[in-house]
Amino acid sequence: MNWSATYHFGTPGAYANLEKEAKKKVNSHGVRDTHHLDTVINDMIKEKKSDNKATEIFNAMDEDGSGELDLEEFTTAYKKINPAVSMVQLGEFFLRAC
Repeated sequence: MNWSATYHFGTPGAYANLEKEAKKKVNSHGVRDTHHLDTVINDMIKEKKSDNKATEIFNAMDEDGSGELDLEEFTTAYKKINPAVSMVQLGEFFLRAC
């Protein structure tokens, strides 16, 4: 079984649409305060950066670049975090994730 990457992110130019998206979110709640709009934009930027970090981590784990993690890639990455974990535990984690 493989664990597939479900994240698809664009280039840094994706930030260009943040203000437009933020205005939609703010206006849908009936809020027109500029300060609130800035808060929404900042929150969206933080969310995007978090998504990008998740993609970076996944790509580092995906050694063959297939866009999926096989059991070997998963166990190799997990053992770097917790070398004491057993292969039985890792197999169970992997099967639950699939």
